[in-house]
Amino acid sequence: MKLEVGKKYKTRSRGMVDIVHCSEDSTDFKWPYYGIAVDSGLHITYTENGHRLDPMNESPFDLIEEVTPTPTNPS
Repeated sequence: MKLEVGKKYKTRSRGMVDIVHCSEDSTDFKWPYYGIAVDSGLHITYTENGHRLDPMNESPFDLIEEVTPTPTNPS
């Protein structure tokens, strides 16, 4: 999975994170994606693949899937 700014993702601990920024111009930065936890407002940085820390170790903050918006029916 490759993160995209403006999308929402589910964490390993079932929380939700909105990805709000990416520092693409800084190629040596290990965590270029910046997200905000929906429930707590916590600011979190991520690798381009959604890992919070080392990709070899799981974290409860790792992003595991994109949250697809639910379509709304006009009344």
